[in-house]
Amino acid sequence: MKMKKLGALLLTGVMTMSTLLTGCGNGASGSSTGGNTSQTESGSNGERKKITILMRASETSAKYIIMKKLLTDFSEEKGLEPPEFELISGDADYVTKLHLIP
Repeated sequence: MKMKKLGALLLTGVMTMSTLLTGCGNGASGSSTGGNTSQTESGSNGERKKITILMRASETSAKYIIMKKLLTDFSEEKGLEPPEFELISGDADYVTKLHLIP
């Protein structure tokens, strides 16, 4: 049972990452996914340099730990700054933050 949960969580993380990476096209706006929002800062030549993630999770949750590892490895591989995570605890705070994102 524990392996099924871990497998499902890993699959969810991979699907989320593929959605985030698919959203990294020519536009400079952030992309919104099922539970996470990504914003990027562009350099003078239009290249993205930084990833910021808004996530409803705690620092000890498996979702946060997996996403942090995946995005940190991705950032190092692509020569980007380390990702910045903003963790939200409640639904109301999360919805408010989503509405404030440009």
